[in-house]
Amino acid sequence: MEPTLAETLRSIDAKDDARLDSLAAVVRDQGERKVREAVSLMHGKDPETARKAFGLVLDAGPVALNPILDSLQPDKPAQAVLELEHAVELAQRDRARLASVLTKLLDDKRNVPLPPQPANTEEKLPPRRLCDEAYLLLRKLLSPEESADAQLNNGRLFLDLDEAQRDKEIATLKRSKRFTPLQEYFPGEEGASRN
Repeated sequence: MEPTLAETLRSIDAKDDARLDSLAAVVRDQGERKVREAVSLMHGKDPETARKAFGLVLDAGPVALNPILDSLQPDKPAQAVLELEHAVELAQRDRARLASVLTKLLDDKRNVPLPPQPANTEEKLPPRRLCDEAYLLLRKLLSPEESADAQLNNGRLFLDLDEAQRDKEIATLKRSKRFTPLQEYFPGEEGASRN
């Protein structure tokens, strides 16, 4: 009898990244295997089976995104467009759901415990609340035009604000649905504390 996932996880040392990565690949493959089979049937020669498989793939949800993209056949433009439309719909639905969850957390002011830091660390991590982390993650999700450097700098500047200022920035976001480009308001202070 094959061990359960819980039993397998218990048998792996928490620091054994190679085994954990390998197990993650197995779990991911098991989750996608049937969808990949359905996508293959969707591209098969039997039109009736292909139609049914396409319906199945449409109903499979987010697990279908990678199999659709991996098997896209641009030499069949009409089918490729239908599949791409579905892939975009799946991605938008997931993105909207994630944004909704993060938006709800903008009101949650519970503290997030900081990871242990070595005693000789020069730059200490500022305290964070769940709403602060939700703000930063929402900014990352909804502001793809910001470069990685701009996101990092805006994130540091946001976390350098005191809690009342962060609350004000979160309230501004909720009201305007726009993120303040903080590095424009505090030029030259990227990552430098103002408190």
